Amino acid sequence: MPQAFYDALPQLIKDYRLIGRDSRDESYFLSMYLGDYRATEYLASRPDWDGRTLVIMGTSMGGQQGFAVAGLDSRVTALVAHVPAGCD
Repeated sequence: MPQAFYDALPQLIKDYRLIGRDSRDESYFLSMYLGDYRATEYLASRPDWDGRTLVIMGTSMGGQQGFAVAGLDSRVTALVAHVPAGCD
């Protein structure tokens, strides 16, 4: 990438958590949460899943995503969130 991209990057990602906050269809986190949910669907579809235990673990933004996916998917049995973002 050209240097101009990196020079502009801090301003582009400043307050990323607020991007699209007024519309659930434009939220910065929408594609992340949908991808996370899809990952749980994949794990639950595997023949080696015991059908009972599905643990989500994440740190920082991964912890925030863990809260979202645990709330969206009733198959999630436990959540381990280390210093999760989005909790303030």
